[in-house]
Amino acid sequence: MTGHPSGPGGSTDPWAEWLLTKRHGGDSGHREVLRQALERIRDRVLDGARLAAAGTLLDLGCGHGLIGLGALERPGPPGRVIVYDISASLLAVCE
Repeated sequence: MTGHPSGPGGSTDPWAEWLLTKRHGGDSGHREVLRQALERIRDRVLDGARLAAAGTLLDLGCGHGLIGLGALERPGPPGRVIVYDISASLLAVCE
């Protein structure tokens, strides 16, 4: 997932910058390995959540939306997903 790590007024959000551009060390191969590993973990979390069709998923500290947006990709009616993060930059990525 990509995005813009600048916060309101163009200020840099260090957490967003790390999450979106640095945690994989700039290595595209490692980025893909990391993405696949995180998606497997996300799928286990969502399986364990046993989401109901009319339920609500609240993803606090959503980062770039791995869990919350992943819930929307699941088969069936998605119910309601609310994502929240202290980082306005990361919320913009989720939008």
